Amino acid sequence: MPSQYHTTEQIKSSAIDTIFLDNNGIILNEIVITAKQPDIQEKQDTTIINATAFKTPQNAYLHELIKRIPGINYDERSGKLSYNGKAIQAIELNGKPFLTETQKWP
Repeated sequence: MPSQYHTTEQIKSSAIDTIFLDNNGIILNEIVITAKQPDIQEKQDTTIINATAFKTPQNAYLHELIKRIPGINYDERSGKLSYNGKAIQAIELNGKPFLTETQKWP
């Protein structure tokens, strides 16, 4: 059986408890559900930025990415980063510490 693709209307909730299928359907070997990750998410005091949402030239330095993220400002004199006017305390990359407040931006 060839692949079939169906889309749903945009769902405003971040969780779906149950998906009901028609009783007259067929048995499926596999169901793949995909969703676009938001570019920027706010969770309590943490901002999560999806770096893949901000395109940079191949082999670009990290500075190129920083320039493309809305709200991020880099002060060359102090070497500090801020987001929407607030100092960035730490940066994690894939869940591991990357830069902390005491380190100066390269």
